[in-house]
Amino acid sequence: MPSTALQIIKSSEANNPLYSPVGQLVEVGQVGEVVQRVCTGANVTFTYGEELLANCFLTAGHCLSDTCYLYAGTDLRKWRISYNYVLGCREELVPINKVLEHGTCTGGTDFALLDISSSAYQTYGTLPIQPITTTYHQRVTVVQHPSGMTKYFSEGTVKGVDTEQGEIDHTANTYPGSSGSPVIAQDTGRVFAVHVRGDQRAQKHHYAVTIENIVRQSQRLRQLGIFSPTVRAHLQQVPVLLPQQAYFYLKPGQ
Repeated sequence: MPSTALQIIKSSEANNPLYSPVGQLVEVGQVGEVVQRVCTGANVTFTYGEELLANCFLTAGHCLSDTCYLYAGTDLRKWRISYNYVLGCREELVPINKVLEHGTCTGGTDFALLDISSSAYQTYGTLPIQPITTTYHQRVTVVQHPSGMTKYFSEGTVKGVDTEQGEIDHTANTYPGSSGSPVIAQDTGRVFAVHVRGDQRAQKHHYAVTIENIVRQSQRLRQLGIFSPTVRAHLQQVPVLLPQQAYFYLKPGQ
C-alpha cells in the first residue's frame, strides 16, 4: 500500500489539468474487463508557439518489454489506456491505435510513444513538454497509479542529474506501477522527465528519463524538429498558463 507520502486524488480533483491527462496502461479480458493494471503514462503535447507538432501517450518502454511485438502493431486488442481511474469516479478504457515508437525494444532509452484516439486528448487534455536540462533541487510533482491503484500524486526535488545517461534522481515517492508517470516541474507545469524505476529497499532514490534524452533518442520526435535550438529557446522563455487551481502543490514560502 502507498505510504502517507503519497496523496490520493479525490473525485473533486479529477478534472484538474495536471491530473486528468494521466492514465494507466491496462490489460483487458475477453469481455473487456480489466485483468491487469500495468503502469502509468500521460497524454502529452509537443508544440511550437501555436503550432501543434504532436500529441501522444507517453510512458516507460519497459512497461511493454514483454510484449515488444506491439511495436509492429500486430495485436493491440487486449490493451487499453484507463482514464479517470480516480476514487469515486468511473474510469474510461480507451483503445491503443498503434505503438509509434518503443525505445526499450530497440535497445535504447526507456520510453514508449503510443497513438490513441484524439477524443482522449480532447476529453482529458494533455500535459506540455519541457525538453530542457533540469537543475538540482528543482521542485517536482509525480502523478501516478502506484501499485495499480487509483490516482495519487507525490512531491519532491531533483537530487541528482546524470547527463551521460540522460536521467535524474528525484525524491518524490513512487511504487511499482508508477513507471511511466510524468515528472512535472512545479515552476512551469511542464513534464520534463518520465519516471522509470525506484529503489524499493530504501525509497530514497527514484529515477526518471529526461524529456531531453527521449527527444534526442527518438527518431520520430527529431523529425518534427522538437529538439531544434529555436524550439528549445521558445520553451525556455514561454511559461505555461494553467488555471489557478492547477497550482495545488504550491505552499507558502515556496
